[in-house]
Amino acid sequence: RLFLVGRAMTKFVLRDVLENSYSKVNLHLKLLLGALFCAIAGFAVIYYNKVLNGRSHFLSWHGYLGALTVGYTLMQVLAGIALKNNRLFMPYLPKTFTLALWKQMHALSGIIAIVLLALLSF
Repeated sequence: RLFLVGRAMTKFVLRDVLENSYSKVNLHLKLLLGALFCAIAGFAVIYYNKVLNGRSHFLSWHGYLGALTVGYTLMQVLAGIALKNNRLFMPYLPKTFTLALWKQMHALSGIIAIVLLALLSF
Protein backbone atom coordinates (compact mmCIF):
# COMPACT_ATOMS: atom_id res chain seq x y z
CA ARG A 1 0.00 0.00 0.00
CA LEU A 2 2.85 2.38 0.80
CA PHE A 3 4.26 1.71 -2.68
CA LEU A 4 0.94 2.53 -4.37
CA VAL A 5 0.48 5.75 -2.40
CA GLY A 6 4.07 6.80 -3.02
CA ARG A 7 3.81 6.04 -6.71
CA ALA A 8 0.53 7.93 -6.97
CA MET A 9 2.06 10.99 -5.33
CA THR A 10 5.26 11.01 -7.40
CA LYS A 11 3.39 10.38 -10.63
CA PHE A 12 1.20 13.36 -9.99
CA VAL A 13 3.91 15.72 -8.75
CA LEU A 14 6.59 14.98 -11.34
CA ARG A 15 6.23 16.89 -14.57
CA ASP A 16 6.19 14.43 -17.45
CA VAL A 17 6.46 16.15 -20.81
CA LEU A 18 4.68 13.36 -22.68
CA GLU A 19 1.60 13.30 -20.47
CA ASN A 20 -1.11 15.88 -20.14
CA SER A 21 -2.64 16.92 -16.85
CA TYR A 22 -5.83 14.89 -17.38
CA SER A 23 -3.98 11.57 -17.74
CA LYS A 24 -1.80 12.32 -14.69
CA VAL A 25 -4.87 13.02 -12.56
CA ASN A 26 -6.54 9.82 -13.79
CA LEU A 27 -3.46 7.69 -13.06
CA HIS A 28 -3.13 9.37 -9.65
CA LEU A 29 -6.77 8.51 -8.90
CA LYS A 30 -6.44 4.89 -10.07
CA LEU A 31 -3.31 4.28 -7.99
CA LEU A 32 -4.89 5.80 -4.89
CA LEU A 33 -8.09 3.80 -5.38
CA GLY A 34 -5.90 0.67 -5.57
CA ALA A 35 -4.14 1.69 -2.35
CA LEU A 36 -7.48 2.38 -0.67
CA PHE A 37 -8.79 -1.02 -1.76
CA CYS A 38 -5.69 -2.70 -0.28
CA ALA A 39 -6.11 -0.75 2.97
CA ILE A 40 -9.78 -1.63 3.36
CA ALA A 41 -9.13 -5.28 2.47
CA GLY A 42 -6.29 -5.50 4.98
CA PHE A 43 -8.37 -3.80 7.65
CA ALA A 44 -11.27 -6.19 7.01
CA VAL A 45 -9.02 -9.27 7.20
CA ILE A 46 -7.45 -8.13 10.47
CA TYR A 47 -10.83 -7.25 11.96
CA TYR A 48 -12.34 -10.60 10.92
CA ASN A 49 -9.33 -12.48 12.31
CA LYS A 50 -9.76 -10.75 15.68
CA VAL A 51 -13.47 -11.66 15.68
CA LEU A 52 -12.67 -15.31 14.94
CA ASN A 53 -10.10 -15.49 17.74
CA GLY A 54 -12.23 -13.58 20.25
CA ARG A 55 -9.69 -10.80 20.69
CA SER A 56 -10.44 -7.16 21.43
CA HIS A 57 -10.03 -4.53 18.74
CA PHE A 58 -7.95 -1.35 18.72
CA LEU A 59 -6.00 -1.91 21.92
CA SER A 60 -2.65 -0.62 20.68
CA TRP A 61 -1.50 2.62 19.15
CA HIS A 62 -0.91 0.69 15.93
CA GLY A 63 -4.57 -0.39 15.79
CA TYR A 64 -5.86 3.11 16.49
CA LEU A 65 -3.50 4.67 13.98
CA GLY A 66 -4.41 2.04 11.38
CA ALA A 67 -8.13 2.76 11.73
CA LEU A 68 -7.46 6.51 11.59
CA THR A 69 -5.28 6.12 8.48
CA VAL A 70 -7.86 4.02 6.61
CA GLY A 71 -10.59 6.55 7.42
CA TYR A 72 -8.36 9.50 6.55
CA THR A 73 -7.35 7.89 3.25
CA LEU A 74 -11.00 7.30 2.38
CA MET A 75 -11.80 10.96 3.07
CA GLN A 76 -8.77 12.07 1.03
CA VAL A 77 -9.85 9.97 -1.97
CA LEU A 78 -13.41 11.30 -1.74
CA ALA A 79 -12.10 14.86 -1.55
CA GLY A 80 -9.92 14.21 -4.61
CA ILE A 81 -12.90 12.87 -6.57
CA ALA A 82 -14.88 15.94 -5.57
CA LEU A 83 -11.95 18.14 -6.62
CA LYS A 84 -11.76 16.39 -9.98
CA ASN A 85 -15.48 17.08 -10.50
CA ASN A 86 -15.26 20.59 -9.07
CA ARG A 87 -17.92 22.11 -11.33
CA LEU A 88 -20.53 20.10 -9.44
CA PHE A 89 -19.40 21.26 -6.00
CA MET A 90 -18.03 24.78 -6.40
CA PRO A 91 -21.45 26.52 -6.42
CA TYR A 92 -22.16 25.11 -2.95
CA LEU A 93 -18.91 26.26 -1.36
CA PRO A 94 -18.24 29.70 0.15
CA LYS A 95 -16.80 32.29 -2.24
CA THR A 96 -13.57 32.42 -0.23
CA PHE A 97 -13.03 28.72 -0.92
CA THR A 98 -11.31 28.94 -4.32
CA LEU A 99 -10.20 26.07 -6.53
CA ALA A 100 -6.55 26.92 -5.89
CA LEU A 101 -7.13 26.80 -2.13
CA TRP A 102 -8.96 23.48 -2.51
CA LYS A 103 -6.01 22.01 -4.44
CA GLN A 104 -3.52 23.23 -1.83
CA MET A 105 -5.58 21.75 0.99
CA HIS A 106 -5.83 18.43 -0.87
CA ALA A 107 -2.04 18.37 -1.40
CA LEU A 108 -1.34 19.17 2.26
CA SER A 109 -3.86 16.56 3.35
CA GLY A 110 -2.09 14.01 1.13
CA ILE A 111 1.20 14.75 2.89
CA ILE A 112 -0.49 14.20 6.25
CA ALA A 113 -1.85 10.87 4.96
CA ILE A 114 1.65 9.79 3.93
CA VAL A 115 3.01 10.71 7.37
CA LEU A 116 0.26 8.60 9.00
CA LEU A 117 1.07 5.73 6.67
CA ALA A 118 4.79 6.03 7.43
CA LEU A 119 4.10 5.92 11.17
CA LEU A 120 2.28 2.62 10.66
CA SER A 121 5.43 1.11 9.17
CA PHE A 122 7.11 1.02 12.56
